[in-house]
Amino acid sequence: MGVILQPDKSFIGLTFYYVEEQKSHGTSIFHIIDSKEEMDQWTDKGYRPRKEIDELQDKKQSALQAERQSAAKGEKIETRESVPDFDPKMVIDAIKTDWRRLTWSEHNNLYSKCMVQQVGHDGKVRVNLDWIKYKDMKLKTCLKRWDIKGDDGKEIALSEASIDLMVPEIAQALLDQFEQITEFSEGDLKN
Repeated sequence: MGVILQPDKSFIGLTFYYVEEQKSHGTSIFHIIDSKEEMDQWTDKGYRPRKEIDELQDKKQSALQAERQSAAKGEKIETRESVPDFDPKMVIDAIKTDWRRLTWSEHNNLYSKCMVQQVGHDGKVRVNLDWIKYKDMKLKTCLKRWDIKGDDGKEIALSEASIDLMVPEIAQALLDQFEQITEFSEGDLKN
């Protein structure tokens, strides 16, 4: 990637993993998976990535179909036993996203829209950055594609309205992951 961004070509692909844990009173808690160690902890508890669960369900369905066909012929085979057991509720979900870095113009425009004037206790007017508005606008500006599906299995279109309806922990974690790979950290500055 050069120093001149090509807005229609300069995409950064990120996959984001999380677990939605259903609580007994009907609410969900979302656990963000930030590392291989955390992924291993969830798989050790019996959770499986959605893709793996979908594949296991397909294998189980195929095995059941093969058993029925064998039974119709008067034969008996047990193929379902070869498919490992799994709990379809113990899922590690993934969101695949594409992002684009802000151009200089977008960066300046975003900052200027997020500046607010505040009167201090001393009566002086100060100009500060509204961080909540900044994060919201940055997420909506930089996130360009996702593969989020609704409960009906249909893809949900990426829009400002759909972002506004996201669970806050997920929206914040998506933005955090994007910023971690596109912005300097303290460690980067030491080198």
